[in-house]
Amino acid sequence: MSVYPATILSFKVGNIFAGLFLFTQIFLTLGTTNRFTMDINILIEALELDNLGDWEASHRIVQHWETPEANWIHAYLHRKEDDTWNANYWYDKANRVMPTSKSLEDEWQEIMDYLSTLV
Repeated sequence: MSVYPATILSFKVGNIFAGLFLFTQIFLTLGTTNRFTMDINILIEALELDNLGDWEASHRIVQHWETPEANWIHAYLHRKEDDTWNANYWYDKANRVMPTSKSLEDEWQEIMDYLSTLV
């Protein structure tokens, strides 16, 4: 299987646009809201991206934030990809325990409900 240059270019361009989008969101909100609200809105967006099936974009966002909420989403994402060791690491950083009987869908909703109370 060969990879065409256009495929590589579109992948790189997609990553550049994702980075520019995040950069723009951060700077547009800096002047209009406090840092905590900005973090929460970006984290809600990351969770929504995961719900739309874009795990990679969600992960790219949360890995740049060091808050308990970001760490919780980060943990959830690694749990979703069945990377138990990494998930446990991030649950620990979020001061949480990895759920053993809760579905991924239920945890996603729990995180979203919690973040919504913080905005």
